[in-house]
Amino acid sequence: YFDTVAEQYEGGLLFPRGLNRAYRRKFEAVARAIGAGRPRRILEVGAGTGLLAHHFLAAGVPFHEYVLLDVSERMLERARE
Repeated sequence: YFDTVAEQYEGGLLFPRGLNRAYRRKFEAVARAIGAGRPRRILEVGAGTGLLAHHFLAAGVPFHEYVLLDVSERMLERARE
């Protein structure tokens, strides 16, 4: 299923303009918690199009390895873009 909706996924109900407000608050709390200290190794399961990874990068969260896993190859292709 997700291979067929990968192109439109972030423009759907969950992410009409990127991260919705509730999701953004949770993201910011996680980014603060893991952003302090030394670089981390991050494994994101169910990564989809990589929206969370892109926001971590933009927020400057330090990591030396970030691995994205998803059952949909097309979603992961979108994440690489």
